[in-house]
Amino acid sequence: MKLTQDQVDEFDRWGLLRLPDAIPHDDATSMGDLVWRQLSTEHGIERDRPDTWTVERPLGFKPLAQSETFRRTGAAPIAGAADALMGKGSWEPAKHWRPFVTFAVPGTTWDVPLSGWHYDCPFDRERIDGVPAIHVFAFMAPLRPKGGGTLVLAGSHHLVRKYTAAHPGGGKVHSRTMKDTLGAVHPWLDELWHKKTEADRRRTFLHDGAVVDGIPLRVVELTGEPGEAYLMNSLLLHAPAPNVLPTPRMMLIQMIGRTEASG
Repeated sequence: MKLTQDQVDEFDRWGLLRLPDAIPHDDATSMGDLVWRQLSTEHGIERDRPDTWTVERPLGFKPLAQSETFRRTGAAPIAGAADALMGKGSWEPAKHWRPFVTFAVPGTTWDVPLSGWHYDCPFDRERIDGVPAIHVFAFMAPLRPKGGGTLVLAGSHHLVRKYTAAHPGGGKVHSRTMKDTLGAVHPWLDELWHKKTEADRRRTFLHDGAVVDGIPLRVVELTGEPGEAYLMNSLLLHAPAPNVLPTPRMMLIQMIGRTEASG
């Protein structure tokens, strides 16, 4: 898949890019069928029996993740996008897709969470130029708003870089340190991470957004159709969200890392 310049610019601005046809629709739904079979085998969770959906975030997908289907599906489109965003020869392909499933918990209400905001790994200060890594989120089934889609603080990679440049030194930078420092000086971020107020958090963060230190920010809920995918800069802060719908979130995740030779 060859990206347009507008797509490259969008990824640079927000750290997030939606790919409508990353995986063929039929391949994506077939992968979902395999996940349902594994859910039945491992947990007794049956597709047509919601009364068996008693585990919010079931595990046990390792045999699927190592299968040929989960290694090769969508490899070519993702590779083309990675070449455009990270540079040809500067990234290492993911070994396979990892399935993630989230069922609703009765009585749960949906809101933008206070907790759980993070980037997945502490990063080295010397390795945040360009795109350190790309996380790929793809859908095996339709995912609607409030259905457990990951929440991403789009634009936050620019703040992470700005903070790091203003605080030189060695070692790794952890999510908690980043959030505490940024939240202490930016009220909008402090409210996102630390303060439960009477304000409508969905409007404040998903719709209104903010400009912090000249950097536009907004929270994006990852939703879409089977075969669609999002590419996310690994420096973006993101958080899990509850599923309050009568259908499970069925998502695939992989990470594309920078090669050691590329620095």
